[in-house]
Amino acid sequence: MVQKIAVSGRLRELIPGLGLYVPPRVPVLYCQKACHQVRRFRRGERNYIRLKEKGTGYLKINISLSWRLLSRDAGQHWELMHHERYNNEIRKA
Repeated sequence: MVQKIAVSGRLRELIPGLGLYVPPRVPVLYCQKACHQVRRFRRGERNYIRLKEKGTGYLKINISLSWRLLSRDAGQHWELMHHERYNNEIRKA
């Protein structure tokens, strides 16, 4: 059974099976950092912050000052987004 996730149609899965989705024009450096952080999360490291705004329970990993990883499903799928989009997504929740 394939699980549908709520990500934009413009996103691509960076490494199949990793559950990391990125927009098309993200610099390579941030894609590499995001892959590293998702792998750390999968190994069981607590490198994330659980967001409690509006009772969402989303998970967030900071990649840099401008880039964030956001998971809406307890870490199964991660979306790399710029801080402006991240702020908008959190406000919508």
